Order: sequence, then structure tokens, then C-alpha cells
Amino acid sequence: HAAFCLGGLNYGTQDYIQQQITTIDKLLYPRDAKIYWRFYTAPLEGDPNAANFFYWTPDLINYFAEMFNYEVVEMIDDANNSIYSYWWSNNRSFF
Repeated sequence: HAAFCLGGLNYGTQDYIQQQITTIDKLLYPRDAKIYWRFYTAPLEGDPNAANFFYWTPDLINYFAEMFNYEVVEMIDDANNSIYSYWWSNNRSFF
């Protein structure tokens, strides 16, 4: 029910990022799924792929979470120009 994506979706177009999130979402059991993210807001110094970098913002994080039917439970600034975020599926069981 959980995925840890700590810095893996940082390159490509917005359509490509959406495809990658779709793949992650499909791997999870739909009820109670949780995704823990680290999104980079700028490339690391010396990154040879900086020209292809996807610049994450809080608005984009919220946009994608809503698109995939998740609630952003937590979003905080983290080290090295990154944002830590925790998403919880809106398809939940309440026992």
C-alpha cells in the first residue's frame, strides 16, 4: 500500500512526469495507498542533465495529487532544494 519515491521523478516534460506517476499509482492497491515523495525544486549543482530538469512547485504537487485522487497530508521544505510530501489515497477504509 505504500511507495517511497525520494527524488526519482525529476526529469522530463510534465506529460512524462504524469506517465511516471500513473505507473506508480497503478502498482499500488487502490484503497489506503500512501506515497512518500521528495520533489526537487532545482537541479543539484553540477547536474549534467539540468537542461531536462522538471521544476517542482507546491502547486504542481497539489495538482498531481488531486489528479490521481490523493490528499496531500504533509508538504514541507526539505534539504537540497527539495520538498518532502506525503500523499494518502482518497479511497480509504475506515475500520
